[in-house]
Amino acid sequence: MSGSNSVSDSDESSILKDYFDAYASANPDTMRSAAENAANGSVAQKYITHQSNIAEAYGASGYDRYVQDAKYSDESVSICGEGDDCGEYADFSYENSKLSSFTIDGNDISDRISLGDGSIVKSKEVAGFEVLSSYQTVEGSLMAVVRFHAYDRPISFSYTATYRKPSGQQIEDVDSYLPSRVAADSNQLAIVIFPNSDNGGNLHLKFATDDDEEGGELIVETVDVPLSQN
Repeated sequence: MSGSNSVSDSDESSILKDYFDAYASANPDTMRSAAENAANGSVAQKYITHQSNIAEAYGASGYDRYVQDAKYSDESVSICGEGDDCGEYADFSYENSKLSSFTIDGNDISDRISLGDGSIVKSKEVAGFEVLSSYQTVEGSLMAVVRFHAYDRPISFSYTATYRKPSGQQIEDVDSYLPSRVAADSNQLAIVIFPNSDNGGNLHLKFATDDDEEGGELIVETVDVPLSQN
């Protein structure tokens, strides 16, 4: 295996094993530790940070995390689920002896992935939406991890989410993992999925409050949440 700012074969094997064993484990904490050991601000760091967010969001939605197997060869690493469902990671590069980038199934992913900057888009002071990360898979689906915040009132999300692509085309979500309701003074992670969508557009997330005298009048709003490219 080779790449820019090359490392020795033994160091490379250790670096790759630590990184991809962590990814295959589907354990958010293990993946975040691996992210700290990737080159700062690199594609490799962004990718495993996003995957840790995905794993945590699956757990928050009540689903089992998808543990996989990491298989190593001289020039690549295969991450495999059940059967022959494998992704091939290759063309590794390094910065300061840390993993920096790679391709997936021959695809450069540097323009496919972004991390949130910690900002929260608020609406009516009752709800907030924070994008943790987003990634367009090599198959073309866009997966965004979003933290849904409810402030002094519970909020419901029993609506279809939509996405406005950078081209202006609107897409509806498919097979997303959205909370049906978030209690007051609480938050929950969600995974919003859109087919055949590139990164860098805007999420449109619709929510409603309860209609009760104590909490106030019913609020139904659609919030525009950008997926920044960084």
